[in-house]
Amino acid sequence: FQPGFDPVRREALDKLCTYFLGPITPEEAEHLNKTLHIFASQRHQQFLETGEVDTTPFTIFIDSPGGDVDAGLAVMNMVFRVQREYGFPVHMVVLGTAYSMAAIILQSATRRIMESFATLLVHQPSWNIAGKETVIFKDYEKLADGYRHNLAHFFAQRTGKHDAAWWERFLYSRKERFLFPTECLELGLIDEVRPAFIIGQSALTPPIEK
Repeated sequence: FQPGFDPVRREALDKLCTYFLGPITPEEAEHLNKTLHIFASQRHQQFLETGEVDTTPFTIFIDSPGGDVDAGLAVMNMVFRVQREYGFPVHMVVLGTAYSMAAIILQSATRRIMESFATLLVHQPSWNIAGKETVIFKDYEKLADGYRHNLAHFFAQRTGKHDAAWWERFLYSRKERFLFPTECLELGLIDEVRPAFIIGQSALTPPIEK
């Protein structure tokens, strides 16, 4: 098991239709994908048997430094799949950080939410490659070009702000772009900023939605 991994606690969270996403690894992606698939399938079976539509979203809370690109893309594809095949809503809430691949995964959610003191980081992906020279400079160049093209078009479509060429320049500027909630809202990277709140006081910051 991973350090600090508690199977009992994870099972309890799964039953609550809730998941906490940290570093993105192949193992973490596999578990999240299986969990999403199980919930969506069960929800669909319930609809077939009763005719009742349960619109309770599956909520993924994110506090992640990012991680493996391929694992992150697998998570995105499963999130797309459960929405497309089962109409299963997936909300994502950034509690602390959604850096690098985590910021990209966020864009696959039905609804994207940030807490008041959360941050996103978007930047050019990093690749660690070892192998034959012809493979590295030809095949992986093709892979990187395709990834850049698809990512820019996805951001343009998902945010509804700017075109693909603009997003390609923004994402591949070789800068580390740390973004606060209001900036993310302006760029169309999220749908809502949750207010800071303390019981007995009014909201310390107002909720903001696009």
